[in-house]
Amino acid sequence: MIVLSDLPPDATNEMRDFCEKNDIGFLDIELGADFGPLRFGSEDPHWNLRAQATIAAQLGSQLGKYLPDW
Repeated sequence: MIVLSDLPPDATNEMRDFCEKNDIGFLDIELGADFGPLRFGSEDPHWNLRAQATIAAQLGSQLGKYLPDW
C-alpha cells in the first residue's frame, strides 16, 4: 500500500510519520500555495489535466524506492 498526500504541511508530517511507523509507502506531492488553477474549479476540488501532469512528474521521481530492481 502507498499513500499519496497533498495535505497541508502539518497533516503531511503526521501522515508521513504514521506511514513510516506502519510500514506503509508514502508519496508527497506539492501543488504549491496557489493550486487553484490545478483544480477543475472552486466547486470541484478534483485535479485537472495540468495537475495530473505535475503530480505524475513528482511521483515518477519518488516511485523508484518502491519498485524492485530489474
